[in-house]
Amino acid sequence: MIVINYFRALFAVSLISSLMSPCVYAGSSQQFHLDIPTINEEINVDGDINEPAWQHAAQVMLQYETSPAENTAAPVNTYAKVFASNTSLYFAFIAHDPAPENIRANLRDRDNAWGDDMVGIKLDTFNNARLAYQFFINAYGVQSDSIENELTGQESDAWDGIWYSRGKITDQGYQVEIQLPLRLFNFDDRHPVQTWGIELVRFYPRNETHRLSTHQIDRNVSCQLCQLGTATGLAGATQGKDLQLTPSLVANQNSQRDVAPTGPWTDDTNVEAGLDLRWGITPTTLLNATINPDFSQVEADAGQLDVNNTFALFFPEKRAFFLDNKDYFDTQLDLLHTRNIGSPDYGVKLTSKTDDHTFAVLAANDIQSQFLVPGNLSSDIAVIDDTSHNVASRYRFDPSKQFSVGGLLTLKQADDYHNYLLSGDIKYQPTKQDTFTAQYAHSVTQYPDEFFNQFCGSDDCAQVVDECDIGECAINERVLRTQKDGEFNDGMYNIAYEHQRRN
Repeated sequence: MIVINYFRALFAVSLISSLMSPCVYAGSSQQFHLDIPTINEEINVDGDINEPAWQHAAQVMLQYETSPAENTAAPVNTYAKVFASNTSLYFAFIAHDPAPENIRANLRDRDNAWGDDMVGIKLDTFNNARLAYQFFINAYGVQSDSIENELTGQESDAWDGIWYSRGKITDQGYQVEIQLPLRLFNFDDRHPVQTWGIELVRFYPRNETHRLSTHQIDRNVSCQLCQLGTATGLAGATQGKDLQLTPSLVANQNSQRDVAPTGPWTDDTNVEAGLDLRWGITPTTLLNATINPDFSQVEADAGQLDVNNTFALFFPEKRAFFLDNKDYFDTQLDLLHTRNIGSPDYGVKLTSKTDDHTFAVLAANDIQSQFLVPGNLSSDIAVIDDTSHNVASRYRFDPSKQFSVGGLLTLKQADDYHNYLLSGDIKYQPTKQDTFTAQYAHSVTQYPDEFFNQFCGSDDCAQVVDECDIGECAINERVLRTQKDGEFNDGMYNIAYEHQRRN
């Protein structure tokens, strides 16, 4: 007990000291600093950097190679120019190459240009080392964008912003022109001047892929977003009203008749109207709402083969309603998969970030109940023909750059089915090399009576299960996992400590 109390006291002291210490982990001007001028001129994003505004833009050189070499001089010259207008951020990259014929550039699908020559921008608009927008462009202007999440350590390319880029190969290398509308970003426009975390990068793939940057990256620091530089500017920048209404109307008519004897045509007409709302209530609070949404305009899922695969296929979320500020719901474990909400009649989502507090809530119904039945050897997507109600809520508190604590609540409920989950998580970085994470989750589930029969070829799976043992006959694992009487519950925890240094 003395030892346990000692460690509790030690943890409490270190935690309090970290909370009261100055914020040193986010983007720092000691790494790199850029003053962005405001030039109220719009330019034509065509890859030709010849407008007068570029003559007055801030210019910086990507002078370091951070990988695979360690903060050595960059093998090729790369210059970037930056300026802002009242509505957009503009970037131009001039990437020199001693052998332009070796430039790797292809016209590819969005988010699929990795391996090409490309330049990129990382922006942490709150400069708190939690989330960062990433924009990458190859030499032909093909776009890749994502959001890097320091809590999960993942980069999600599900988010697709609307921004503009154009690239062209020249006799000296290639150059890229970029426009990032300010409406893309969540930021606090109460500040008269913005200070964002920033890094400009270039990938130069030859015998190996060289990563070039505006500043050095310390491999003795485990946090990546903590090592951004800073960009100051955007004086008086605002996000505007940010109100978007998208109506939709879907109509179809079906006519049929009997062939013999020939009968009259009978018509069946169906007309459905819908409306999507996206409203930035404040610069850091966003409301999404939808009634009878039309998802027919969403990019189709890429085909996947399920041959010789006993596990359910995973399809990423691509619907804008669910993607907006999706990262606000993230925890260290992936506990929310909105693709299980297949066809909602309505939905509402509110996400907000105020100082050290992040809050998100989502509510939607579904014309059916769809969920994953997990297993060690196999899994499957189950569907119940009952309307379900779905709710998810996440709160996160970041009292310092080193410590965060949060909770997540999800529920899915139909007439004879429900699943409730409650989770809590913390992340603590006492030093630049040490990271402690912990998460606990507890769920309560109830399946409908005889639900397990849909995973069995027999009319009565219960009799099959009773008459044979596992290994002696083909009992589906999903049958065993869903043959439950009444409500069942359980919990799980995940605790990790990571010490990461250069070597």
